[in-house]
Amino acid sequence: MEDKKIRMFEIRISRAEGGYRVDATDPCGNRSSGFVPSKVDDFKFKWLASEATRAPVTVRSAGNKAMNAAKELGSDLYSIAFPGVIAHWLDAAIDATIHDPDTRVRIQLDLNDAPELARLPWEYLFHPGRGRHLAPNDEVTLVRYAQG
Repeated sequence: MEDKKIRMFEIRISRAEGGYRVDATDPCGNRSSGFVPSKVDDFKFKWLASEATRAPVTVRSAGNKAMNAAKELGSDLYSIAFPGVIAHWLDAAIDATIHDPDTRVRIQLDLNDAPELARLPWEYLFHPGRGRHLAPNDEVTLVRYAQG
């Protein structure tokens, strides 16, 4: 596999009163912040994660209960990480990889200031507008980190 140029997309999610603050820097250096009301329903996330991992990975049918749970979980995570203009910037970064196939987007997800989110399976991030999981694929990689 040949090396690709990396376009870094940084997301930092922090606790804020009534929800989470999301700070983003896109590959062009643009910065924006957004607020997401708290959507973390621990029971729902645990149930969806359990359902999403129940079936073998090779099962991809749209009617599959595990696949539907993975999409719902990933969509909920997407709505936390990419509010407002941040979602549009992500789309622009992904679209740029179409024009330059030697490039990929790396989403760097900093969860140090929201450790309750660190235990969630961010690998299930699902882009509702594109109808697919964000990573892993040829255009996007996901790197998440949190201390502790």
